[in-house]
Amino acid sequence: MAAQTKQQKPSQSNGQETQATTPKLSVSGGPILSTILTFILIACLSTAVVFYAYVYLSKIEVPSGEHKISANIPQMQPTPTQASLPTPTASETNFEDYKVSVLNGVGVAGAANEVSDLLREDGFTVENISNASEFGFTQSLLQAKSEVDQSALVRIRLLLQQNNYSVVSGETIEATGSYDIVVTVGTKES
Repeated sequence: MAAQTKQQKPSQSNGQETQATTPKLSVSGGPILSTILTFILIACLSTAVVFYAYVYLSKIEVPSGEHKISANIPQMQPTPTQASLPTPTASETNFEDYKVSVLNGVGVAGAANEVSDLLREDGFTVENISNASEFGFTQSLLQAKSEVDQSALVRIRLLLQQNNYSVVSGETIEATGSYDIVVTVGTKES
């Protein structure tokens, strides 16, 4: 802000004493000053509204259980049971017919062996256990040829999930691939 002061020089006409005029101040600042003042005004008003709302709301009394809402909502209690895997019937897929490859996608020693043991115990034929081309899989990746029965994939997915693995489906394996199903083991959830 620039302040300008105007003073009159004393004049000595007719032998009278000279009168000094009071300084006049003028404020200039243009749009920047008006923007700043507007912002300050809005901030003050907003603060006042918030303060008033706080004071007003703090005085409201909430009834303590006088008016309970009742509804016929059944209370469900969780039952700590382990979900069992579906067992195949004679008409379902024979899991031994599929060639399975299990790849270690986390770089933790024994990760692929653990999953291959689970698959073997469940009737799958694991023909390959090795490391993936890269590590860092946070989820296990399930891939299969298009002719693999979906019940086999559902069975593997459930088996992995019951053993704390998060599973995602990957791209379809080409028909000429060596394995029918490829499981890339990701990080085990705690």
